[in-house]
This record gives sequence, structure tokens and C-alpha cells, in this order.
Amino acid sequence: MKAAKQRLIILVCFVVLKSLRCFFVNENAFVACFDSGVDEAFVKELAGIEPLRVAIIFPTRLYIGVLKRVWIIWKRYTSHW
Repeated sequence: MKAAKQRLIILVCFVVLKSLRCFFVNENAFVACFDSGVDEAFVKELAGIEPLRVAIIFPTRLYIGVLKRVWIIWKRYTSHW
């Protein structure tokens, strides 16, 4: 008996949020932003979309306090945390 072939379809969409380029994979399953200049307004808007997973590139010399602030904003503006 032959096994049926299954195809995996991945949809990637390119969107600009707050002048930063973002890649959305399978609607809101995964969002990646590799531009510099991520600020609180961007985090709030991205959290409002409620993606399941996020990858954001932050500057290498970012203070722990800023990362904690981003985490607090993220928890406040998303419903599934």
C-alpha cells in the first residue's frame, strides 16, 4: 500500500508596520522583524495583531530594562498571555 503524499503550504506575507518591514508566515502563526528601530509603538501594534510566535532583532547593546519593558507591553496588549 502506497502512502499518500502530503504537501506543506507556507504562506509568507510582507507587511510594513510603523516603517519596519515584517514577514508574516501563515497569517499570524509567526512574525519576524529584522529591521533596527523597534520601539514601544511598534511593539504595541504588533501585539495587537496577536501572533503566536515572534522574532524581533534588537540592538546588541540593549539594556535589560528595555527588554523587560517590551515584555510588559507585550503581556498587556495580547490576550493569550
